[in-house]
Amino acid sequence: MGSVRLRGADGADLTPRSQKARGALALLGTAPDLRLSRARLQDLLWSERARQRGSDSLRQMLRELRASLGAEKGLLLTGVGWVGLDPERLRIDLTPVYDAGGAPIEFAADIDVPDPEFETWLRDMRLRLTPDCDGPSILQRPAPPSRPPAITSWPCSRSKAMTAAPMSSAR
Repeated sequence: MGSVRLRGADGADLTPRSQKARGALALLGTAPDLRLSRARLQDLLWSERARQRGSDSLRQMLRELRASLGAEKGLLLTGVGWVGLDPERLRIDLTPVYDAGGAPIEFAADIDVPDPEFETWLRDMRLRLTPDCDGPSILQRPAPPSRPPAITSWPCSRSKAMTAAPMSSAR
């Protein structure tokens, strides 16, 4: 718990292996409309690399992410200048997650991306997700009605879990 994980409807682990790919999932999963510009994603994950090298690394990471999604690869959307997750097939659920001792588990606890821009973003996101009021988090997005989830688990919050659930394309 507390780590960024993707599980298919059958329970299969679809989590990418690399820290950067899991970091990208956390970034996209908390972004407005589940979408970021390629430049922003590249700046957050490869801020200390030359532009071309960062762009090459982003393309490689997106290939890895698609491969890890297998049959659910349609969840990852790309276009000219942007990368996103399909909001019609994905549900983000930020519910509290605690360890066995009752302590809140940190957002994206398993992610260690050694980039100063990502580290700043992650620190700020962890602060945003710290419970300080009653009611739902501003990052909670309700699942679209009438579509069953295909991916079930993505817990990664100090006090809240993030669950990515692609929705089946059958209606």
